[in-house]
This record gives sequence, C-alpha cells and structure tokens, in this order.
Amino acid sequence: MAHRLISELKLGERISQNLLVYEVVRRQKKDGSPYFILTLGDKSGKISAILWEEAKAQNLVKDSVVKIEGVVEEWEETPRIKIENITPVDENKVDFSLLLRSSERNAEELLAKLRKLIGDVKNEYLLAIANAFLNDAAFMEQFKKAPASYEKHHAYIGGLLEHTHDVTRIMKALSMIYPDTDSDLMVVGGFLHDVGKIKQYTYRCSIGYSTEGRLIGHILFGYEMLKEKAATIENFPSELLLKLQHMVLSHHGTNEWGSPVEPMFVEAALLHYADLTDSQTNMFLEAQNQPPENEEWSQYVRPLRRQVYLK
Repeated sequence: MAHRLISELKLGERISQNLLVYEVVRRQKKDGSPYFILTLGDKSGKISAILWEEAKAQNLVKDSVVKIEGVVEEWEETPRIKIENITPVDENKVDFSLLLRSSERNAEELLAKLRKLIGDVKNEYLLAIANAFLNDAAFMEQFKKAPASYEKHHAYIGGLLEHTHDVTRIMKALSMIYPDTDSDLMVVGGFLHDVGKIKQYTYRCSIGYSTEGRLIGHILFGYEMLKEKAATIENFPSELLLKLQHMVLSHHGTNEWGSPVEPMFVEAALLHYADLTDSQTNMFLEAQNQPPENEEWSQYVRPLRRQVYLK
C-alpha cells in the first residue's frame, strides 16, 4: 500500500504504513488496565492515535519509526487512528523523505549562491574564517541537513541552509543600501550567525533538541565555534573576532529573546533585523501556504501570537 500523507487521510480510511512516533502517553481504563495515546506523524503533519492493547505496546518509544495498521476514526470532531497492529521498524530501511518535511528549495543551488556571496568578500581574514567552515566537510554535512528551529521558522530538514542563505542575501542588500557599513562583515556575519544550530537540534527520526542544545544553546555554541576556527588562522585579528562573536551573541536582539547582549554596532543591529525579517516572513508564508480549507484566517500561529489573514 502506498504511503498516504496524514494531511490527506479521510474518515473510515484504512492505513498500513510507516509513521514517526512523537509521543506516547500511558492512560488507564476504568477496569485499571492500560491503554495508550500516541502522537504520530509524517512530513505533512501529525495525528493522534489510540492503542487499546498493552501487549502491542511493547518496545514502543518516542522518536522511533513504527508500521501502523488501523483505521481513521473521529474522536471529539478530530480525526485519529485506531491502531489494530503496530510494529517497530528498522530505521536503516526507512524512507525518511516521506516522514520528515524538507525544504522545497534545492540545497546545492542555495549552497552555490551562498558560496558566491562569500567569494565576493575582500577582507582576507573574514574570507578565511568563512572558508574554514565551508571547507569543513563534517560541518557542511550537518549544515545542509539541519533545521533552523524546532517548531518556529524553517523547522524542517534543510531549513538552516535556507535561512542562512536568505539572511546573508538580506545582509548583502542592506550593505548596498547603507554604504557606510562594512559589507564584508555584514555578509560573513550573516553566514555565521546560526552555525551553532548544527549542535542544537536532532533530526534523525524527528526534529528535537539535543541534550547539549537544551543546556547550552546555539548562540554559545556559535561563539565557541568561531573562536575555534579563528585559532586555526594565523594572525587572525582579535578585534575582528570580537566583532563576529558579538554579532553571534546579539543576533536575537534582547535578553528576553535569548541573546546575552544587545547589538552594540550597526552591523550587529542589522543582523538582528535581517534574522528577524527572514524568520517572521517564513512563518507568515507557512501560514499563508498551508491554509485551512475555505477559511479567511489561518490557525493561530503561536510564535507570531496571531492568526494570519489569508484573503
């Protein structure tokens, strides 16, 4: 049976396919025996499911892949899957392109455009530190796949590359509008502002936070990664490193939004606004491009703290 996207499932439809397990909650029937409420998902969204038989819940854990056999029913005016059979699946045999949402933009094209922007940098030290990341195969393998967030903006495979490319383009454009700014610092700051996110998120079976990501966070990861790369470049200017590190530390804008310091010079301030522009634009477009059927307003977008007008 071909994979049916969760977003396309109809009431009464039978399914037999692999799905991701996002959550497993054990509950109790009136007779004291357990049953299980699951949150399952694929690249199109999530759906609740119910499993009545404890024996079939053995080895059932979140962030895994299972084969589900069952039927789509209605519960409290919402579709859910009544599970008849559930089987763990070997992750090495799974087509994750069906289960994890990915950027719709071509990764190699985005990377080529990003390399072109970096290639135009004239400052030898800024070019060197940018290339230290671009030429690091292990870093780039993660950079091309990582999401840019857990469930806010660009929260899909390849989202970090997409977001970084767009922020860097915005920074380049702003440097042309404001010629008194340091164009090279703007471009390289845009490229490097979120490098720490390769350590913040996990994205093997589902997108989530790594333990280190929860305890430290991408901003401090990025600060340290810049320090490490600069140490490999002979005579890298300490003040230039300080400026880059400040841009990474301050790009969220305020303490309330996660930055330990606020932007203290114009390129850092513009990086904050470029990052905010791209992240919020992505969330508006996501709401606009995935509208409820025949509705005037989107569902409530929690990070934006509003619904989006769709007409």
